[in-house]
Amino acid sequence: MSKLLTALITLAVTLAANGQNYKVLQPEVTALYKNTNGTIFGLRVDSLKILASDTTFFLLKNLQQKSWDCFDIEGSSWMGDKVTLTSEGETVFYNAYSQPIFIKPLAGLNEEWICFSRPELSIRAGITALGTDTILALTDSVKTISFQALNSNGEPVNHEINNFSLLLSKNHGIIKTLNFFNFPDITLGYIMQQLDALTLCGFDSPATGIQNLTWKEVNNHQPGDELHTVYEYTSIYYSMRNETITRFLDRIISGDTIIYHTEQKLKSSISGYGNNTFTARIDTLLQKIYPNPEFDLLPGMANNFYSSEIFMTTIMKENVHGVVKALDGGPGISYGWENDTCYRYMIADGCFTNYDYYDGLGGPYFYCQEVFETSLSELVYFKKNGNEWGVPLEYTVNTELQPNDPSDELISVFPNPIRDKINIRFRGNTNKYSLQILDTSGREVTSFSLSGNSAQLDLSHLNKGLLILRFSTSNQSITKKLVKL
Repeated sequence: MSKLLTALITLAVTLAANGQNYKVLQPEVTALYKNTNGTIFGLRVDSLKILASDTTFFLLKNLQQKSWDCFDIEGSSWMGDKVTLTSEGETVFYNAYSQPIFIKPLAGLNEEWICFSRPELSIRAGITALGTDTILALTDSVKTISFQALNSNGEPVNHEINNFSLLLSKNHGIIKTLNFFNFPDITLGYIMQQLDALTLCGFDSPATGIQNLTWKEVNNHQPGDELHTVYEYTSIYYSMRNETITRFLDRIISGDTIIYHTEQKLKSSISGYGNNTFTARIDTLLQKIYPNPEFDLLPGMANNFYSSEIFMTTIMKENVHGVVKALDGGPGISYGWENDTCYRYMIADGCFTNYDYYDGLGGPYFYCQEVFETSLSELVYFKKNGNEWGVPLEYTVNTELQPNDPSDELISVFPNPIRDKINIRFRGNTNKYSLQILDTSGREVTSFSLSGNSAQLDLSHLNKGLLILRFSTSNQSITKKLVKL
């Protein structure tokens, strides 16, 4: 958040508070809320507008559904597009149809008012309790606001909104809320399929509770750490299994880049297409971790982490390893471009799954099962900060330790494995180079003449299996492996 926006927010909060002693919004902080399924969503003020004595705060954009097959990558927050603090002390939220919902933080115990109305339905809100509560180890005075649905005659009726309430703290904003985007019964939203309760689980100023998981934290390793991982792919024609033991030997900070010196043991077995091979080797590698702004986005936002043309949503939860951030690969959240404001479902074959990244334990980890194919990447053991988890991989490599050429880091190929397209990044390159693609027998199956520092290639026509990529320039040759699913 910029210093100017922070200053404006501070001024606006001061002007709009007008003696309020219970906060609804903390516009100066970024907050995280957890729903009933344990999914975590971000909430942040991105801009504001002051009109007379009213202040409107515009909230963090999310991936949101606009119609059956139309998605907005800069749609409304799950809390609605904006929140207005009025000079009368009211807080106004807005749902997906921009209909207002009025909350009165200054109301006293048993005071009631109509907070929402449409021809066939209105919602009555009221202060039903005053007391104290503890959230994130912070004890604060709390007001409870409950809801009751009324019909066109003002008579109470059964409605899901009757099961929800707000908890307003005196100093820390809403500590329990609902997704006002869907208030009181809107179901078109993707990020929240229906009305749901959310509880404050963290905020950043000061850092309290759960924090947004960043790329730097995912790749936060120290000398002595170990990660043991397994990658498997199985089909009716072909199977492979890689077991990898990575030991972190050294860590260097260079500007905004983290450089790791690692020892990597790899055992690989491949069966199919008339070949049964087994290899085991040990290498020393240099691994460079660069900033990744797309990954660092708050949960709920649209990202193009894997492709500049396809957007997915960022999801955060907690599991046995702590906080996990998932790039959701489900068919309902990967979209192809439709027009300037409308994205639609991406049409593609194959298995879609979440790609999970763990705090301090790397990634991606996934499991995907289809009728004839199964693929997985899983963490089976780690040793970190004196703690151990899982069952370690054990095998002997009968080769001497060989240093890996650092120039191999110049070229990255992703995703791996693939079904159709691969992306190539050749760091800092401006010249021409060639790419040969070979099968496991060494036979060339296709080749390309490329140039520049990035390229995208369609390999959907190639057979499934292990492929060897051989990049050649005027003075060097670099080889990488790729699995075609």
